[in-house]
Amino acid sequence: MVQDQTRLIAVTTTSTLTADNGSTNDVAYLESGTISSTNVVVDFYYFMYGFQMGILELQYYDGTFWNTIWSQSGQQQTSGSAPWTNQEVDLTGYAVTKLRFVATKGSGTRSDIALDDITVTDPGSGCVFTWTTNSSNGTSGWSATNTEDIIATSSVATSYAGEYYLKVENTIGCEAFDTASITVNPVPTANAGSDVTICEGSTTQLSASGADSYSWSPTTGLSNPSVNDSYCKPIYNYNLHGNSYQFLWVSRYRSGYGKCNSLRSQCK
Repeated sequence: MVQDQTRLIAVTTTSTLTADNGSTNDVAYLESGTISSTNVVVDFYYFMYGFQMGILELQYYDGTFWNTIWSQSGQQQTSGSAPWTNQEVDLTGYAVTKLRFVATKGSGTRSDIALDDITVTDPGSGCVFTWTTNSSNGTSGWSATNTEDIIATSSVATSYAGEYYLKVENTIGCEAFDTASITVNPVPTANAGSDVTICEGSTTQLSASGADSYSWSPTTGLSNPSVNDSYCKPIYNYNLHGNSYQFLWVSRYRSGYGKCNSLRSQCK
């Protein structure tokens, strides 16, 4: 059954082109009604099982000639219980007034061809994009609201957190929607603790705060470089990296004729 439903042609029941009768190279046709579009996409399932299999073709009529746009020949399934094969054929840019499937019989009766779920759609020649949001910032500062890709900001703040909605509509009124959820986490404030003074060769405990994870460097002389309260025996400058773009460092200085070292913390 072939129907014309305003830019949609559908074969809603299975069509089998049998090879029980006739001769080799006999041809059978399954033809659509009249359509008019330059943006046709055809989607269908086919089944071609049999060692004497012939040829299946999809053709379109441009108003003057029938033209083959897709073809398959020979056995494609390896058993009668094998899954059907799905095929999509994009005829965008072709002037299509009709479509038809052409089945050519193979060398014997083991060459039945079956078609199912044939749909022909016109997705339209262009799309309109519309972006909106429920964030407190709204659309202020956006690069656009009607393009496929947008830049909401080059410097993210918590006011940009929320849902971002996209609607796409083509030229024949079909619509699609999608949503992106944006979460903005505040930047932590890393703190390496108070300044301390210790004697050379002694051990002190670092005390960092302000982050969820910590990384001290270099690791030499540290009891654990991945905790906020690592013990250290100063040999190097120590850099603290919290889970932010800020970092602090602790520097080692020799004072006077010193047997003592001053550990000073400083935020960059």
